[in-house]
Amino acid sequence: MSDAASRYESGAELTTPEPKKPSRRPLTIFLAVAIVAIVAGATFLAAGDDAFDLWGSEPEACAVESAPRSVESSALPSARQSLSDEPILQWRQVEPPVDDRSAYAYSDLHSTDDGRVAVVVDEGGVHRLELTVDGVEWESHPLPQGVDPRQMHISDDRWIIVGRVLEDSGARVDGFGFPRVLLSDDRGASWTEVPLDPGTPPFFEDDYTGTIGLHVAADRVLLVSYIWPVPQFAELIADRGLIDSTDDIEHLGLGTHSVTLWMRSDESDEDSPVIEISHDDLELSPRQELLLNRWVAIVTSTEGLTGYVRTYSGDANGLSVTGDFDLDADLVSGVATRDGFMLSLGERQGASRVFASADGRDWSEVQIDPPIRTHFAGARGGETMWAASFSDGSSSSIASFRCGQAPRTTAVLEGLAMGPPYDPGLAVGAGGLAAIARSELSTDPIWVGWSTDGVVWDWQTAVDAFGFEPLDTGIQIAVGEGFVLASVDGPYTEDSGWFVAETP
Repeated sequence: MSDAASRYESGAELTTPEPKKPSRRPLTIFLAVAIVAIVAGATFLAAGDDAFDLWGSEPEACAVESAPRSVESSALPSARQSLSDEPILQWRQVEPPVDDRSAYAYSDLHSTDDGRVAVVVDEGGVHRLELTVDGVEWESHPLPQGVDPRQMHISDDRWIIVGRVLEDSGARVDGFGFPRVLLSDDRGASWTEVPLDPGTPPFFEDDYTGTIGLHVAADRVLLVSYIWPVPQFAELIADRGLIDSTDDIEHLGLGTHSVTLWMRSDESDEDSPVIEISHDDLELSPRQELLLNRWVAIVTSTEGLTGYVRTYSGDANGLSVTGDFDLDADLVSGVATRDGFMLSLGERQGASRVFASADGRDWSEVQIDPPIRTHFAGARGGETMWAASFSDGSSSSIASFRCGQAPRTTAVLEGLAMGPPYDPGLAVGAGGLAAIARSELSTDPIWVGWSTDGVVWDWQTAVDAFGFEPLDTGIQIAVGEGFVLASVDGPYTEDSGWFVAETP
């Protein structure tokens, strides 16, 4: 039995009530014939025709262009970037919002819609939210203690956090259970739970392996997640009347579009009867069939897949499943404006597929020619989304999007590679854009860039900015209104610190 199959065989206990399932015992799963049944393209499943009727969203708010736009046609002439003699950002070290060694920054720095910067702090297992308007003075707010906060959205009085369920002792209840989504309309003074419908059909369970993103457009909420579906074959086969009892199953495996059962024999283990049951005989619903194909592709993959991308959408009244995306999606990012949502799913071969939706429910693909790896970083002004794009290891580009439209390249950073893996190296906030990049040679210093419009960039080395050379993945940066805040880790403890710079 593969490690992947063994790890997920038992499934996860969901946080919302499910119909009671028959009892089951562990099954040894042998993959008799390795099959990869990946559904071609992206498959989207609606949560229900009336799920979003009350929103009043205009369909054209995030309309997808009918023809692909060439990225190259909108690109500015590339120019090799150079360091500024007098950098715009003048950094100074500041105290972080922690009181003692038991407290530490628990989340990345987060730029809020209203120009502040936020961070979650963990102090002795108790979480709190810290907010600043200048990077120097901080305002502290307690967070509910029943959740392990991993994603947040802060905008004026409305705050949303997403995280794993915690016991009173502070320990996680279930590492693969569905998260809690909590909303406050009074700046954290009180919180209400947003119901999350897992959308799990009978005879399946879902392991929730992580929250990738939380995005908010007006009153619409989008949760982007990794899911590992877990089929309960024995109970399903018994329910269909194809076997008398699950107790008689010795082993269970997969064939081509079939399930194979090795049944116990009273006479000899060597003569155990073998039964092959086709998927057609299982009478799967369309959603059960999709989840089965997802599961087969995961456990037979040689690429170390940890799940597939699923979206949940809704409002304060509840979230439900609105999209199941390709299994090979690896690098995932998203962004929202008042017009809607966009997602970028970076495939392992290096390109990205970009999708848009006005309401987080109905998704359409934005055709980009040529396809390139794109990572969304944030939005400004309620309409413009920003992303970093990567064509190779020696150059990067900055691009702006309007919801549903192909990118408009604003700067080509020739000779600079932005960000470490899984990080765009681009921060977007009310005041402008900040970037972290390295020149073509890995031995060259890290650069820090600043732009108010995404077109004209001002660069300095990290050594000049902070007084030491950070680790490759050692810079977290966020942009507020009138300031930029950075948390910087160096090779030695004494080199680490928080820094702030004022912006024009």
